[in-house]
Amino acid sequence: MTTATGAGTPPEQGPLLDLRTVVILALGLFLGIIVGCLTYLGQHAVAVALLAGVTATGTSVPVLHKLIGR
Repeated sequence: MTTATGAGTPPEQGPLLDLRTVVILALGLFLGIIVGCLTYLGQHAVAVALLAGVTATGTSVPVLHKLIGR
């Protein structure tokens, strides 16, 4: 009778996100937080600041993707 070697162990997997992706998303989130805070300081409206922060995050991620090469 033969047994499969390593039958009980899961296969080796790589990381969920690579370092470049994590850096791009972290920088985009950081920029969105900065823009949201500055907008709140200028407008004193949470909804406007939230919208500005989310928009800044969404537009900065593709730009950072182009700027940070492989």
